[in-house]
Amino acid sequence: MMVFVRVAFVLLTLVSWSCGFKRYQTLIPNGDRVPHPCTKDSVWGGVGHIIPEGEGRRNAFGEHFQLNGKRWTRELCLMDSDTDGRTNGEELGDPDCVWRPGQVPSRTVNVSHPGICEPMTSHKCLMYNTWIVCGVKEFRCDTVNDTDMKNITLQFPVTDIPSTETNYYCMLFDLPVKNAHHLVAVQPVIDNKDIVHHMLVFGCNPSFTRYDSMSKTTPYPCGMVPHRSCSQIIGTWTVGSLGECMHENVGFTLGSGSYTTVALQIHWNNPSLLSGLQDSSGLRLYYTPHLRQNDAGILVVGVDYLQIDPMSASTATSPTDEYTATCHSRCTEAMFQSTIYITTAINHMHYLGVTQRIELYRNGSKVRDITYDRFYEYDNPVINTFDPPIEVRRGDEIKTMCIYKRPADGNPVCFGEATSDEMCYGFITYYPLHQLDRPWCTSRKTIPSCDRHYSHRKGKPIDNCDYSTFLSVSNVDGMYQRLLSNCAASNACGSRTCTNAVKKVMSHPCMSGNIANYLMYKLPFIDSGYKFLKLLIKCDCDRVTDFEYCERKVNGGLIGEYTNITPCVGGSNRIQSAIDRIASLMCILVLHVCFINKQL
Repeated sequence: MMVFVRVAFVLLTLVSWSCGFKRYQTLIPNGDRVPHPCTKDSVWGGVGHIIPEGEGRRNAFGEHFQLNGKRWTRELCLMDSDTDGRTNGEELGDPDCVWRPGQVPSRTVNVSHPGICEPMTSHKCLMYNTWIVCGVKEFRCDTVNDTDMKNITLQFPVTDIPSTETNYYCMLFDLPVKNAHHLVAVQPVIDNKDIVHHMLVFGCNPSFTRYDSMSKTTPYPCGMVPHRSCSQIIGTWTVGSLGECMHENVGFTLGSGSYTTVALQIHWNNPSLLSGLQDSSGLRLYYTPHLRQNDAGILVVGVDYLQIDPMSASTATSPTDEYTATCHSRCTEAMFQSTIYITTAINHMHYLGVTQRIELYRNGSKVRDITYDRFYEYDNPVINTFDPPIEVRRGDEIKTMCIYKRPADGNPVCFGEATSDEMCYGFITYYPLHQLDRPWCTSRKTIPSCDRHYSHRKGKPIDNCDYSTFLSVSNVDGMYQRLLSNCAASNACGSRTCTNAVKKVMSHPCMSGNIANYLMYKLPFIDSGYKFLKLLIKCDCDRVTDFEYCERKVNGGLIGEYTNITPCVGGSNRIQSAIDRIASLMCILVLHVCFINKQL
């Protein structure tokens, strides 16, 4: 499992389905002229979405546009998506439903929004438009106006955005602080709002030594982690947020003995694979020399593995899928030396997410909900704040539950950071800060992460599997070479020798049960481990392996789909034996017929 950043990063990076909405503006009449009903002289750029910028969930018109194949047709034109008594065509300036892309609509003035019921003050529209919040949105954080408050803006220079869907870029900054300070607020500085979907600031340990590729002058591709020593998130921004203002009793430490170098990470989402895009966004940090009562930390809870199967008669009858994870009592005892107090908490799923709940248990009994989004919406994140803070004692348990709507068709949806992936995490800000090597308490199926990283269990076998030894490079290399020698001598699978070798591998205690799920995740990071899995699955002619779709999914492909080894030449032993028996019977039959003919 990757460092804490991977987990925390994913919470705040969630990508949007709507990036590149300007392309869709050209597919409907007056798509770039639809007014914002709350703000004079401004437009609602993402006409089909509930956020004006075109982010995330669709409104009623967007749903109808999607179901209609993202085409302006007479059927869509005649619909009244927002139920205000006017057809979509009437609202968009095409009352006769004759407009086609590239043409000038018959009316370019008095255009209205086909997804927003108007007049908004009517009783009917007040009931329909509950998702719209009018009024000026401003970042409110009184503490930033304190006389001793300092600030610094961490901002990328103008940078070309790659024409790939998901891009994580980082850049290092030295902070102008020597003495101890507390970071108490973060505010976004957005340049390209159509492409920026999250920004994070990571504190780098005082002993940090940067890689050659890491730069303080130029953003560099960094994946989800700037550096193993820059793994502690201290500032965040995501779509829908105006900024972060921390609890009055806590702050993240900067300066002497703490963070003097930080990494700014920006996630650009470009699902339309557009070229020529640029961005120079960043975050403004507010920090003070007047230290607050407590140093803050972030704890991540939730699920590290998901597979949400699509609806079908054979695989699923329920329209939803549920996952749960527990931060066990033995984990909180191992991770914390004293009681902690939660000041804020936020849920995180992607767009299939329906409901998420985080609960606190003590001695087997529920104490309270920490979070509960009955109707979860990524684009409208709920930041739960607690005053007084929630007390969590050593030995308490934190349970996380996520419910998803199943996709209608296609492949299963897996855990991950891309548009097509899902997540189930809770991000908890707490005090006092504990120096945790792994500041998360998550589960991969039934196996808690704390059992692999903390002294009470670290290095001990799980489900009779000595996973540390199993994952050693020498052991993985040996397994691959043995399998290769038994299955690739003639560049083919399917021999009795190869089949027996596959079965022997699968009889190992580390290749069955929930621990195997963890190892399927770890093995591809080892060169010979990836080759070993490809060969194992490709040569499993008798189908003795039982790996799920999402266990095999790596970098957009499925392990075992591609290899130089010809799959199961001659069939499996079982099939080949059946063929041999049939052939023998045919020979006997032919000989018998020949003998009869000769007698006749």
